Amino acid sequence: MSQDMDADAILLDVEKDTSKSFNAVLGATIAFCIGFLIISATINNTVSAVVDNENDSSDAYVSLYDRYLEDYVTDGEHGYVLENGTYTILETANEWNSTHHFVEYELPLEEGGAAPNGLISLAVWRPDVEDGVKVPIIAEIGPYFQEPSVQTPTIEVPGSWLGTMIIDQILPHGYAFAQISVSGTGR
Repeated sequence: MSQDMDADAILLDVEKDTSKSFNAVLGATIAFCIGFLIISATINNTVSAVVDNENDSSDAYVSLYDRYLEDYVTDGEHGYVLENGTYTILETANEWNSTHHFVEYELPLEEGGAAPNGLISLAVWRPDVEDGVKVPIIAEIGPYFQEPSVQTPTIEVPGSWLGTMIIDQILPHGYAFAQISVSGTGR
């Protein structure tokens, strides 16, 4: 019987050694995985910072689908364009650099016929381009120019709600802007 006891003891010792080595391998594997995760997170942050710095070039074209990632200035008077245009405003005789025009029209009696003089007043701001060059025009049309509520003393002054922004930001891209004062029902 003593031989059987020795065999059982040896068998138990072998099982203990196997479980110790399995536990050691398992512990080493877990430690390696945790170490790998920490190192990869650190390297990822470093690589991401380098890539972000390379992409910060203000001259680089940003794809339309990636523009939501751009920083937008939201604390100014109004929004801004991501790329400034190359045109300047065409200077005119008045301080607002606009030109004032009148367009004649007829309003039939069945349409109301209440227009006082048959003229529509409009002011135009243009980019400084060569003579003969045609540019697209953005028009703001309404009966409320020269009203205290919109802070526009005359049609030649850019409207505070839209005109100023278009002139500052879109005109430099080659667009003209027109404010058109149509007859409202109050006149």
